[in-house]
Amino acid sequence: MMIRANDDELAQAIEIALRTAKTYAIHDVFSATRALNQRVAIDALTARILAALRPYEIMREARDTDLAEKTLPLFPHFEGRI
Repeated sequence: MMIRANDDELAQAIEIALRTAKTYAIHDVFSATRALNQRVAIDALTARILAALRPYEIMREARDTDLAEKTLPLFPHFEGRI
């Protein structure tokens, strides 16, 4: 079953991709004096990518925790008897 990935999951995936990218792959976001912090650059790129992806429906495979009910009945064997 496929479900929609939320923005936090997308941001985390994008951030991981940017953090693991080689320095030369994102060197254009730095100024000539290398004054821009890498953390700031990753945050800015993540925000820009998320904004570009906003019109799209990004889906992922559902995990067991996604399919489980959010709350469990306190006494399931008495459910519906009252």
